[in-house]
Amino acid sequence: MKKQLALILVLVLIAGLFSACAGQSASSEPAAQPSESAQTVQTTQTPAQSAPEAEATEPETEATEPETEATEPEAEATEPEAEAAPASEQEPEPEPEQAEEAAPQDMPEALAEPESETEPEPEEAPVPDGPAFQITYPLNAPGETITLWNTAPGVTRFYNSFNEMPVLQDVNAATGVEFYISEVSSASASEQFNLMIAAGGLCDLLPVANYYSGGLSQAYADEVIIDLEPYVADNMPDYAYRISQLDRASLETMYTDGMLLQFYTIADGPGFVSNLGSLTTRGDWLEALDYDYGDVFTFQEYDDLLHQIHSVYGCEYTIVASTNGGLSNVTWAFDIQPASMAADGSSIGEYVDAGQVKSPFTQDNYRNYLEWFIGLYNEGIINRDFYISELDRGLQFSYIGNGNIGFWNSSVDKYDEIYRYTEDPNLTLRALPEPRPSEDAEYDPWFQETSLASGTYAATQDCEHVELLCQWQNYFF
Repeated sequence: MKKQLALILVLVLIAGLFSACAGQSASSEPAAQPSESAQTVQTTQTPAQSAPEAEATEPETEATEPETEATEPEAEATEPEAEAAPASEQEPEPEPEQAEEAAPQDMPEALAEPESETEPEPEEAPVPDGPAFQITYPLNAPGETITLWNTAPGVTRFYNSFNEMPVLQDVNAATGVEFYISEVSSASASEQFNLMIAAGGLCDLLPVANYYSGGLSQAYADEVIIDLEPYVADNMPDYAYRISQLDRASLETMYTDGMLLQFYTIADGPGFVSNLGSLTTRGDWLEALDYDYGDVFTFQEYDDLLHQIHSVYGCEYTIVASTNGGLSNVTWAFDIQPASMAADGSSIGEYVDAGQVKSPFTQDNYRNYLEWFIGLYNEGIINRDFYISELDRGLQFSYIGNGNIGFWNSSVDKYDEIYRYTEDPNLTLRALPEPRPSEDAEYDPWFQETSLASGTYAATQDCEHVELLCQWQNYFF
């Protein structure tokens, strides 16, 4: 009896499974494709399956192990169920809209939209077209004095002290502030400076970069000088505007760790200028000789011109050499480091080439320079007493005016001063390019450049009126 009941139940299960499969295949295009979860629920909770299975569980528990006949058909019944399972797992591919929505979530960052690849660069601050405001001069500062420590004039032919110069009286009247220079002899300047620093009671302005051991940074660390940057915006509008016009390289020379530790003069012009000046001669002499060097000026042409000027005009100083044996503007011609031009050995002019420290004194190029220098010396083109007779500025300008100097190094801003030292109405000045080794020589690898900003004096901790000092300094810009 039990075997018959079990057999009937198995047949009912098989019939139910086949009816379910027939129901699914009856329509080849269902109205709406069920989702995976809906199909799972449909196959596991069909009424034809659930009720008989619930009744079948109780008789099966009573069946003993020897009743294998009932279990074998049941095992066979599971095969159609296993075959039906893959049919329910064959999910249709997502519709295009769903695929497009899912793609960005799995997309690598490198393939994301272009807008997200790079952040927009920050906009540069607009360059001002003029000073932020104006300061009215003269300043209302009766009785206030700004003091500067400096060396006394090297030439006393006209003035015994800088304080006697008429231009300082004009500056005092224009600014409304008294300016006084505390002077010491240049021979003992370093000693006097160190004694002053040790004793205290400093002037408002000091040439710290020239005399203080360790330079500006050390002087600031030792609380000798102050940072001027916090005072610029509110007290130096014209100076701040000039700073805003400078190139990056010039700004880098002005600031030390973001601090403005001294005042700077700022030259006119874009970018960099040479700190060597230019080789200069008498333009009226070149015209008299009908001399023209053409498109380029080679070293051979320079050497020939030196000898010609010396022969025709008999200059005492056909070319001015420094007391250490230096001649400017021939570094390109001999391919030597500029700082090396010291025949007395006061500077070894070391430099780094391909990771090696070298000195021009050991190079053949420097030997060639010395041989040329000695040749000029022996011919009298270089003054025989050059090493002990350094010309001061006023005497040199006088010698240029009276024809005792033929070639020298100068910058254009000195031309007017030279003209004032001569009574020759025909004198004109002519700048010459740096002599090239040859006509097709490339750019001078040793050519020195300097910033448009040049350091002057630092404000000390003892200055009691920094704002006034900055406003006074602003007048000169």
